[in-house]
Amino acid sequence: MATIAIASQDRQHGYIVVTWEAIGNADGGSPYVPPVGYEFVAAQATGTFGGGTFKVQGSINGTDFEDIEATGITAAGIVSPTHQALSYRPETTGGTGTDIDASFLFKAIN
Repeated sequence: MATIAIASQDRQHGYIVVTWEAIGNADGGSPYVPPVGYEFVAAQATGTFGGGTFKVQGSINGTDFEDIEATGITAAGIVSPTHQALSYRPETTGGTGTDIDASFLFKAIN
């Protein structure tokens, strides 16, 4: 499993969009810890799934990452997690020729 680095972070109008590019078969993204005052709103996955599954993982202790339920998708789409964590990362499982770009949206809570 390769760890994919964060490709970009963009802050605009009270939102942060964090993007990972070219997530392959059974790869995971580098964890992202949102700044204080931001909450995770949604994740979008696009690209070639090749039979693989994209999911969002979260961690409270920064070491052990677990799947956030109801976020596994097998085609391009947007998912909204139902639980919050302290850090987040994308992960893929299965598939062949998987090449997914993932963007996570965080919203400022005022």
